[in-house]
Amino acid sequence: MSQNIIERTLSTDSLEVRESPEGRRVCGIAAPFGSQFDAGEYVESFLPGSFQKTLTERADRVPLLEAHRRDAMPLGRATTLSETERGLYAEFLVSRTARGEEALQLAREGVMHSFSVGFVPVRDKRSTTGDGRPLVERQEVKLHHVGLISEVPAYDDARVLSVREFDPDDEQRAPRLSVWRGRLYGIDGAVLTRGALRAHDTPVRRGTWDAAANVRRANSPDDEAYFSRIFAWLDPDADPTVKSSYGWPHHEVDGDGTPGAAILDALSAGVAALNGARGGTDIGEAGRRGIWRHLAHHYEELDLEAPPLR
Repeated sequence: MSQNIIERTLSTDSLEVRESPEGRRVCGIAAPFGSQFDAGEYVESFLPGSFQKTLTERADRVPLLEAHRRDAMPLGRATTLSETERGLYAEFLVSRTARGEEALQLAREGVMHSFSVGFVPVRDKRSTTGDGRPLVERQEVKLHHVGLISEVPAYDDARVLSVREFDPDDEQRAPRLSVWRGRLYGIDGAVLTRGALRAHDTPVRRGTWDAAANVRRANSPDDEAYFSRIFAWLDPDADPTVKSSYGWPHHEVDGDGTPGAAILDALSAGVAALNGARGGTDIGEAGRRGIWRHLAHHYEELDLEAPPLR
């Protein structure tokens, strides 16, 4: 089940967090039925019944992840999965861990607004759309996980409901959450929102580091996908097409502007800045953690442990 996992990000415009002595729950539609997603080579949709086998076999064991990070411990697990007329409805119990607390706080502050499902196709119905494109209708899938994220949506019909205290008789919905700008996540290399950039696999080497020289060699203007191969931070309020909007450079840049390997000394300097060196930073705690995770990922690629975030 770990092979060929397909990931689809689903739009939401508010998030429901229910709280009780038994725990905190994030609830909403995880996958809508009937909506179509342009997957590039084909158009895709989920059919009613496509998740039924998962519901029968492991409905209480589907994990809630931070995005699709299978390299990190889950944020929680499903307590309810059921198919409704609208789609797959899900409730997840969020664990009382530091990461779980952070995820809930980010939700309350207008952060996380999208579900993303990771699944393995089992049985499909194939035909063509009205304009002749291949149409893949998912008749049965194995649900591997659901991610809680902020991304450009694949399916516009998925909804997460609201933010409120746990009371099954309270129908009041909280204000809609704003788009999360504390982190950046990407699909297939595309940059989708702003803040701390998602870590990516890349060569990492030891060597001297000259931040100013490497930034000078970077192209500008260019697109966000290009800059995400050099930097770890994008100012949420700045122009994403110019390099001055980015921070925490840690990749060498060739004379022609091509990004290269991450440099260990740059990673060390970046963590030090997060911890107060060179005047520190006024980026919020979620942003600091996001940048640190990005840099720490590159440390791991050298089988090293990153200095802790203080």
